[in-house]
Amino acid sequence: MASDSKVLIKVDDRVQNRKTVQWVDPKSSIASVVGLDSDTFSLFLEDGFEVVDHSMLLEFLPVGTTLLVIPKGQTLGNKAKVQKSILPPFEESVRRREAIQDAIQERKNLFPQWSDREWEIRTQLAAAYRLFSLQGWTDLIYNHLTARLPHKFSRQVGDQIVEEECFLINPFGLSFHEITASSLVTVNMDGDILDGGSYPERRINKAGYVVHSAIHCGRPEIESVMHCHEDVVTAVSCLGEGFLPKLNQNSMIVGDIPYHEYEGIAVRDEERARLVSDLGDKKTMILKNHGILTCGRSVAEAYFHMYMVIKASRIQTHALSMSPALPVSFPSDNSIRFTLEAAKRFNPENVGTLEFEALIRDLDRLDPSFRL
Repeated sequence: MASDSKVLIKVDDRVQNRKTVQWVDPKSSIASVVGLDSDTFSLFLEDGFEVVDHSMLLEFLPVGTTLLVIPKGQTLGNKAKVQKSILPPFEESVRRREAIQDAIQERKNLFPQWSDREWEIRTQLAAAYRLFSLQGWTDLIYNHLTARLPHKFSRQVGDQIVEEECFLINPFGLSFHEITASSLVTVNMDGDILDGGSYPERRINKAGYVVHSAIHCGRPEIESVMHCHEDVVTAVSCLGEGFLPKLNQNSMIVGDIPYHEYEGIAVRDEERARLVSDLGDKKTMILKNHGILTCGRSVAEAYFHMYMVIKASRIQTHALSMSPALPVSFPSDNSIRFTLEAAKRFNPENVGTLEFEALIRDLDRLDPSFRL
């Protein structure tokens, strides 16, 4: 079905005033599309259950569900009129939604010093940690995703009030699937913990601070930095020829990316300057024999770049695994240029935002506890 399809309505001639609605566009309102007030019609699923709370359709009905719209008091085909009811999964979802909203508010009450914007960034970053876990991009409790806070942190040092740039990072010891918005730790650019959040163990990983503080200090326009040791992209970091930017559509969008030589576990402050210098003005960098680093003007953009480079690396390793028995084919320079020009027109001001919002909706259906 075309991506721009709206809700389709067709009248079934066998039953007067009966309409079958194919739920295609989850942003549409059944009432507005059918043109009837909910007080004058009933809405049924095909198995005979009546949906009482129409507002839940937007959140819980999967696209492609068939609905029956029938005037109040009319029977459903040959079946007796169904009493007002609600499907158990809907009921459970409603209770779950209400419970998580209450829990979020309780958690916010514990941290009144955090602004709405800080909560938003914390929630986005926590979602990214959960998505990394779901994708299998984790390495036990190691690796880090960070996000710069938009405000400076004020604290008293001696007789003076000092305002410092700061960013959020995961507390050392939690798995990515355990991260929540409030558990993230606020640190300054020197790695000092300014706000330990809700996790009782107030500590961070030194290696995470070195890599991420380097980019946050050296690239003030960057909000989020992500680094991981995902298997496939790390394998590519070990290849002499490295990443092949012209092999497939994903790699073309990633483009030419810089490299940072392996210097051992990143715990030495003097490596920070070299990390910034090697990254330059790019947003993706391979850490040779180590892993991958991406960054962006938002959490969504940094995640998008990570997804693209890992996807491209996976395609590269699959293609090379079949060579030389099956020679690798590269597209023409003209097609590469066309791809790059076309890609620039896709939401250039908010790279990755639409994709990330869709992924957050998936997370909310699976487990919304990342919002706590």
